[in-house]
Amino acid sequence: MPSSTREIPELMSMNEDEHITVTAVYQKPYHMHASIGPSAGCAHFDGQSLQVWTHNQGVYPLRAAITEAFEMSIENVSVQFIPGAGVYGHNGADDAAFDAAIIARHIPKYSILLKWTRDDEIGWEPYGSAMHCEIQASINKKGKISSWSHETYADTFLTRPITGKSQQHECSPLII
Repeated sequence: MPSSTREIPELMSMNEDEHITVTAVYQKPYHMHASIGPSAGCAHFDGQSLQVWTHNQGVYPLRAAITEAFEMSIENVSVQFIPGAGVYGHNGADDAAFDAAIIARHIPKYSILLKWTRDDEIGWEPYGSAMHCEIQASINKKGKISSWSHETYADTFLTRPITGKSQQHECSPLII
């Protein structure tokens, strides 16, 4: 990403009531995580319990989401990590495993292996959030910050998407 350098005028030449204001805009596009291999998941439902094998980064949140979605007892859902395509942030492993679980629930007693294609992975994986920041600051003759404005626009990138009972607290905007 390009950068630029700005020189701020000498503070000594300013009047007492003058301020120097500097404005900057920073942007980051969406970034694909582009794992070496596409996401996959395997699931088996025997009519009572569901086993899921996945290469995701959070077996416990996935287990909670599956338990909630299928209204199953947590004791009847097992999610196990298995080595798979690496993750550089967050890929589609959660989704592929959940998709396999959905199919397994509809076709009991069969093991379902679901693999995304490369096109699926690139088209539907959770990308690294794009970001747009607008920053403006002013300093007075003494070199002290006299005003500051910082606005950032971005998708969430703090946690995996979760809803309902899996979410431990109600979402609200962060206001500083």
